[in-house]
Amino acid sequence: AGKRGTFGAAGAIQRLLRSGDTTEQEPALSSPVSHFALYVNTTALIWFFAYLIVEVRRSWYLPCDAPLHAFLAVLGVAGIALSVAQFLGAVFHDPMPPMTKAEQSHDRESRLRRLAFLKQLAVGLCIWGSLGTFWVQFYSRSCSHTAPQLYQLSRLFSMTFSALAAVAALALVVVGIDYCCSGKLRMIVVFES
Repeated sequence: AGKRGTFGAAGAIQRLLRSGDTTEQEPALSSPVSHFALYVNTTALIWFFAYLIVEVRRSWYLPCDAPLHAFLAVLGVAGIALSVAQFLGAVFHDPMPPMTKAEQSHDRESRLRRLAFLKQLAVGLCIWGSLGTFWVQFYSRSCSHTAPQLYQLSRLFSMTFSALAAVAALALVVVGIDYCCSGKLRMIVVFES
């Protein structure tokens, strides 16, 4: 759980030093229900993306005039990689906030690197989704008859991408209209637990 976490070396030393002290409670571990949900959600995502890879493998030798094999294979491999990376990041993160200025600086640099990676991932997803939608809608002529499972999965992903792109475009239009009307660019996002 990190170098300063509950089960890290510093946590063990702190527990040893205050072994007779009963005034301070042990830090609460996160809920086992959230850990269970993390495991279940990650397993479901990995199964889904593995299913994509299995379907690509089963349909690999079926003729298709569009590169839908590559489209689904890249989605499957990238989905598994991102699911596993998110799972490992959620399980092995340091729950303690940074204490020193050097740790805070390192934490800030880490967040900036993560943000840059997420921006690149979003751009790559937009490009790959646009290519896949183009391949399914305009380039594929015979895949629906020669490789129907591959075509249906590709069509599902292209429709999902189109719906998400439409929602993002609508959100940008609404924010733009609000900016034109009020003269202030403000966007309030509310999350409730």
